[in-house]
Amino acid sequence: YEHVKPQMWQILEEAETLRRNLLEAVEEDAQAFEAVMAALKLPKETPEQETARQEALQKANLHAAEIPLKVAQITSSVLDLAHQAVALGNLNAITDAASAATLAHSAIMCAGYNVRINLSGLDPSLAQPLLDQIGTIENQATERLKDVRALLRERGGLQIPD
Repeated sequence: YEHVKPQMWQILEEAETLRRNLLEAVEEDAQAFEAVMAALKLPKETPEQETARQEALQKANLHAAEIPLKVAQITSSVLDLAHQAVALGNLNAITDAASAATLAHSAIMCAGYNVRINLSGLDPSLAQPLLDQIGTIENQATERLKDVRALLRERGGLQIPD
């Protein structure tokens, strides 16, 4: 595996950058949640206040949906790196890389749930572009995971159902 060593080090470096980006997203998500909670606490006694509150909620929920969408995008890159490790790496560690791919796929699906819940009360014209994006990311992740499973069968000789 000496011939793929430089590629594996590159994967490791990229994974570390992605890890840092995901940790930053945890803080961003907490801040977005606080913004939603603040909007919910706005007064709603007058029609003007109710309108201002609804506008603040729309804005806060849209931003709250953007964060897990960002997480899904970053995690899609993690899945790609895990796929590369399965395709190129040491056969003795192939299932470790496949496990990373499976966890990344799960994280993408979970991020999708959060995108959808945050968009559930939004104007459809605001929500649909994000719904389209998360759907595309989920579909690509599912296909990538199928590729990983195929590599486990091909490279690792593992008996894994389709």
